Amino acid sequence: MILRRKLFLQEYIGLANRLESLTLAFAIRCAHGHQVFLDWPELDALVIEGVPTRAPGPLGRLGALRLRECPPEVFARLGEHRKILLRTYLGPDDLLNPLYLPTLERIRIRPHIAEEIRGVFAPVANRPVVGVHIRRGDYPLGDPDEYDTNSTKHPAVPLWWYEQAMAALVKRHGDAVFYLSFSGQGAEFESLRKNFDLIQARTRSPYGRVGTGHHAELHPVVDLFALACCPVVLGTPLSSFSHYAAHLLGPASACLLPPVQVKRNAWAASRLDLRGQRLPVWSAACRSGKLHELLSADLREVPAAPARTSWLPVAG
Repeated sequence: MILRRKLFLQEYIGLANRLESLTLAFAIRCAHGHQVFLDWPELDALVIEGVPTRAPGPLGRLGALRLRECPPEVFARLGEHRKILLRTYLGPDDLLNPLYLPTLERIRIRPHIAEEIRGVFAPVANRPVVGVHIRRGDYPLGDPDEYDTNSTKHPAVPLWWYEQAMAALVKRHGDAVFYLSFSGQGAEFESLRKNFDLIQARTRSPYGRVGTGHHAELHPVVDLFALACCPVVLGTPLSSFSHYAAHLLGPASACLLPPVQVKRNAWAASRLDLRGQRLPVWSAACRSGKLHELLSADLREVPAAPARTSWLPVAG
């Protein structure tokens, strides 16, 4: 009996990074014939078309290659391994790039998730909606008066940057409403709730990731796809969650970020457009700032439009 090669993609990192890992998983399947299995808790809310759910179990892990790095020379020899536990999204660009957009098209949400998202936006159907993604947890705050993208591996954006961006948008679009998405504890954002008209997901996260750096109070799948419905997203540089929402799921959004360096008393905002680009391109662009478009202080270049929900990819 011939034992089929298997690749398991488990919860090794946050949701958006695992979505990015799908492309490498399919590249390995195409090149070496491994059957791909997913073992994610979010599959109660997500469907990845054509990929079954299965945990490796103790026997599946026994003797498996734990693939944490995949340069071309490693990729070429993966056929020698009958079992792979995938732990990275990085692989040969020439093999991953052609598969990237077809892989994104496999990502679906279950009907009850789409229903909640539509319900969140229904009361503000005719008002401009701006998504606000604030990353905390494994993104630590540094200097309280200055943000520097390169100050650490994953620096958090201070709250004052979002507050000033939101105030500028309200000044131009008085009826603007903000969809708030965040990781970590929500107590920090009471000033936003007090000063701006906010909406949020309704369902709390059922996944219990306290202490992992990826903990969120609200449902991450609802949050990600709702954020992707916003025509404008105030994002967190380097966050794959911001990138997926603004550039990869649904229609492209205007993605607003702080410049690579910005001070509280010299506030500024920039726009970064990377529609359809893989995560390493996003990370490099956030670090370098070379593709950032500096915006006017009053954000007059930023469009205003209601949320878009008709595109939501509902699983059949």
